Parts: sequence; C-alpha cells; structure tokens
Amino acid sequence: MKSPPASGSPSATALLCPHCGYDLRASSSDICPECGQTIDRFTLAQSAFPWAHRRHIGRIRAFLKTIWQVTIDSRRLRDEAQKPHQLADARSFRIPIASILALTFLSVFAAVAWHEEGLHFFAIQKSAHFDPSEHAIPRPMYDVIVPWSTGATMPPVIPVMLTIFASSISRAPRTIVRSDALADYSIAPLAWLLPIAVFELVLFYCGSRDLLTFSLPIVLLMIAFPAVILIATIVRIAQWSLRVRKAGPLRLLILLPQLIFLWLLRLLLWLGIIPWCIGLVWLVVDSFRWC
Repeated sequence: MKSPPASGSPSATALLCPHCGYDLRASSSDICPECGQTIDRFTLAQSAFPWAHRRHIGRIRAFLKTIWQVTIDSRRLRDEAQKPHQLADARSFRIPIASILALTFLSVFAAVAWHEEGLHFFAIQKSAHFDPSEHAIPRPMYDVIVPWSTGATMPPVIPVMLTIFASSISRAPRTIVRSDALADYSIAPLAWLLPIAVFELVLFYCGSRDLLTFSLPIVLLMIAFPAVILIATIVRIAQWSLRVRKAGPLRLLILLPQLIFLWLLRLLLWLGIIPWCIGLVWLVVDSFRWC
C-alpha cells in the first residue's frame, strides 16, 4: 500500500486554480476541469512576491518592490492566497520591516528626549505624605503612575520596550491571517513610517529653530501621513485574511476589531505593564537600600 505523501513534499502542496480554487494536483491538463480556464502550472507554483526572487533581482530591489506592490495591492499579488509560499522567505522579509518600525519608534523617542534634555517628561515624584490639594491626580492613580514613571525614566527601559513592541506588532497579524507567510508580507506598508518620521522630525527641527511656521494645513498633513499608512496596513492585513479564508466583506466586522485589540494589548503590555513592573521592583529595592 502506497503511503500518503509527506506534508513537506511537492505532491502534498495544494495547486489551486486562481479562477475557482479547484485543486489541480489530480489533473495533468492545462485546462481546469472545474471552470474550463487555461492555467499556467509553472506560474501557479511560483510566488509572485518579489522578495521570494531576491537572489535573482537583488535584495534591495526585491525588498522595495515587495513593499510597493503590497502597499498598492498590485494585481500581480491578487492570487497569492492560492499559492504555496516559503515561510523562511516571509520571515526574512518581516525582520527588516520590524527593524524599520523599531527604528521609527526609537528615532521619535530620541528626538523627544533630546528636545526635553532627558527623560524628565516621564518623571513623577513620589512623596511620603500625599496631599490631594497639591496633586491633580487621584491617589489610586498616583500610586499606579509612580512605578511606571520610575521604570520609564530608567534610560534602557523605553528603548528596549519600543524595540520589542515593534517586533510584537509585526507578528500580530499571524493571529488574523491564517497563513503565517502572507501575514508577514501584509505588514509591508509599515516600512513607509520611517521616511515619514524622518521628514516630520526635520520639520519639527526647523520649527524649533524658527525656520518654519506650523500652520493648520501642515499639522493636519503631519497627522494624516502616518494615519494613512496605519490604515493601509490594517486594510492589507484584512484583505489577505479574507483571501485566505475565502470570506466575504462582513468578516471584516470581526477581523478589524480583533487586529486593533491585539495591537492595543501589546501596547499596554510592553509600554505599560512591563515598565510598571520594572519600576515597582526598583522602588522596592531602593526602599530596602535606604532602610
């Protein structure tokens, strides 16, 4: 009795018709037996993402082309949900995207810290005797904020948390998109945030030197640019999820809140809870040191 093919063998990989989704492995014809459309088997077995062909077209060119094609939702990629993809290729694409996102966060953080001459804007002093008349923050909230402030003002904490947060954001779509490879490709628009951040930091620098006056249209554009990129990323992730699931647009009512919730949860964890825990531990250690 012939054993079934291993899951990693070519015969175990589905070869689906891009027109109707029929599995073509049982047919040797170039005509789909289900819908009658002409098919190109070689094309169907090859990934259309330029990054998968980086060894032939160059890494930088492949990287930029993949970012561009995913961002504009190129027609060349519309049928990729029906194809097999190498997870190693997708992961090697996600890593530089996550690095670019981390560099974006760190550059903004460094610019703010430089402008404020340190991390003093995170600082909240803990007093031994709390006087409500001297504080606008309620006592319970005050006791929560102080440990977080202590952790946030420790120089390595926020940069490390921002780096981990960027990596966590890049992995979150895997929960939404049922294909890890397509989930890693779907975050490509996030790469646009770095040039946008650099451009806006230059504008802020010019404004601080009185070389530029911030009018309302300029401020609105500075808000709109990153907002458009975030929305485009969310839309692309949702599109790939729908294509993999072969679901209708109504599925977005579940997928979009789920993705936003996952991102907010990671934001709370890495930039809220973890710095708070670090600050609390430091306060406890410091209190024993002065006993």
